[in-house]
Amino acid sequence: MFLKVIIYARKHIKGYLCPYIIMDYKHVPVESSTERCSFDALYGLFDSHCHLEQNPDGAEEIILECKRHCMKGLISVCTGPADFEKTVKLAEVHSGFVYYAAGLHPFEGVKAMEEEIEEYINKIRDVISEGNRPKPVAIGEIGLDYTLVKSSDISKSKRNFLAFIDLANELNLPIIIHCREAYNEVIETLKSNTKQKVIFHYFNQPQFTKEILDNGWILSLPFTLSKSKIKAIFETATLDDVVLETDSPIQLGKKRVTPLSIGELVRNISNVTSFGEKEIVEKTSRNVSSVFKI
Repeated sequence: MFLKVIIYARKHIKGYLCPYIIMDYKHVPVESSTERCSFDALYGLFDSHCHLEQNPDGAEEIILECKRHCMKGLISVCTGPADFEKTVKLAEVHSGFVYYAAGLHPFEGVKAMEEEIEEYINKIRDVISEGNRPKPVAIGEIGLDYTLVKSSDISKSKRNFLAFIDLANELNLPIIIHCREAYNEVIETLKSNTKQKVIFHYFNQPQFTKEILDNGWILSLPFTLSKSKIKAIFETATLDDVVLETDSPIQLGKKRVTPLSIGELVRNISNVTSFGEKEIVEKTSRNVSSVFKI
């Protein structure tokens, strides 16, 4: 007989009431890992970077499951003009639980026409100026990717990066960075062009930890981060320096990664550091609220 735990959580999470919840740890909805996080590792937790609008089966089911687990919220990151309206709508329907960022993934940027990018930037400006629609909490993900982007497209990618840094400066919003094989150039570009808060999405390069933190920026640690890299990052970083993300939806073999998977990241961090799960949840969620002003 599977262990079942009844947790009484009489608390509102941004308007969502968490009542008596009966959980079977071996049958967490949607999640399919053989290892299960405890309920406490999800309660009050933010997934600071996911792509709800890209879920092949729609986002409603996963959002409902996250609410049932009393997570604190989700930030859905729009990577280009095609998904913008869908992303804004999710934040509108699930106000106070789903937030969003608007940016231009480097690979999406080199595929888009200049006119399309300019129109997209104007749509972001319009949403900010409108009083009745949810506003983005950040500009991103933006940056440079020297793995996905062909060398012939690098100049255009750099122009796109600078254009969206300028937009973040104009709108006074933090910047979510996508960076692959381009850390030195991205860091120098940011130092020269912005004073906004910066979040390094999917950070998995411990050798750049100190330089990023010395600039007052934030590390966003992904669900897929190995325990050895977690340990290396926290040789320099503290919990005040990080937020947590899944970058979902991701399919890892037979495993479907969703925002619910983030509890495993909490446990992995706890296992290789001196931090308890509760402390990790509280501090990283506080960081999300502070950085994104939510």
